[in-house]
Amino acid sequence: MSQIVIRVNNRDYPVVCEDGREDRVRGIAGYIDEKVRELTAQVGQPGDARLMLLAALNLGDELAAAYDE
Repeated sequence: MSQIVIRVNNRDYPVVCEDGREDRVRGIAGYIDEKVRELTAQVGQPGDARLMLLAALNLGDELAAAYDE
């Protein structure tokens, strides 16, 4: 297992992932960060927990739409 640091909403988070998956996890974190930045442009900074929840809901909606196709 590898430990890496990802950055979301200008905060660093240490996470563990399988060896060889570091770039994939960083890419996903970058996508999440992009979604969080879009949300902060719309709603400001309501707090990390709320932003992460809103981002998760938006990503879940995208995933559900992809499954529907």
